[in-house]
Amino acid sequence: MRAPHRRAMLLPTFAFAFLLLSSGITYLEYNRNSAARRASMETPRLAVSGGLTATEVGATGNPSTAPLKWSGLLVIHDVEQEGKRSNMSCTAQFIAPRVILTAAHCVQDYKTGVWYDLNDMYFLLQYQNGQYSQLYRPVCLSRFDGWFPVPSGKQSAAEIALAFADRFQWDYAMILLDHDSTTGYFNWDVDWSGKYQNATMTGYPLAVLNGQIIQIVDGVLHFASDRHNVVELVHTERTNIAQGASGGAWVANFSKEEAANHNSVLSVSSYLLSRSPGTSFGPYLTADYRKLLDHVSRGCPH
Repeated sequence: MRAPHRRAMLLPTFAFAFLLLSSGITYLEYNRNSAARRASMETPRLAVSGGLTATEVGATGNPSTAPLKWSGLLVIHDVEQEGKRSNMSCTAQFIAPRVILTAAHCVQDYKTGVWYDLNDMYFLLQYQNGQYSQLYRPVCLSRFDGWFPVPSGKQSAAEIALAFADRFQWDYAMILLDHDSTTGYFNWDVDWSGKYQNATMTGYPLAVLNGQIIQIVDGVLHFASDRHNVVELVHTERTNIAQGASGGAWVANFSKEEAANHNSVLSVSSYLLSRSPGTSFGPYLTADYRKLLDHVSRGCPH
């Protein structure tokens, strides 16, 4: 499932922007620095919950209650992109006692295929304003090889282009952490076509409160017309849920109530298209999701 090598390879150019936070990103409008946020990642502080001001309510999430108490910030130090080194962060969430779900492009460079170093990675549960309840270190991680297809010498240029065009259905990864979640974990659902029409997107977008407090936004689900097994969430009332939200769960039946029919992860935020503001795209989770979860839960055996 996860290619063990770190082979560098250039990909075709696509008109999209991944929703991760990094000073190396230069696509569309997602090329802004955030010195304050990088500083908070370099010196995280442990666990104090702070109150929100009147201007921070609305679509601001509460990480002290379900389901956002299962979410947090995935931080990777000293990432090299475009010849520059910086810190990067994505959104992630528990989907099993020791496994978190995020976007594949949050753990592997989407242009070169280089894996980000596990030793420079950690997960901050219930992150808010530089504070968090638990710090976790990764044990192993995995994603499907379809995320970064390695062309063979027998493939034509058209076949290679098709493989890369289909990669977005695989833009999710799972990480086994060094100890159990102290708050619980999300439910999830696969092959859910026809079952849900709406979902709530979650994440730490830089454009809102400098990415310091998790945000939520409701949207309408559709299947992308031009990509296989890719879904879109239309949230035109909030177009600023973007950079930094990568890997954040799309949740069906979002509720503070912890029950089997609530808080099911359907997808994670993957990318945006400049021609479709207020629409986020993510992978449609199939039965393969179960296989990856089983693989990672067992320690990512080769």
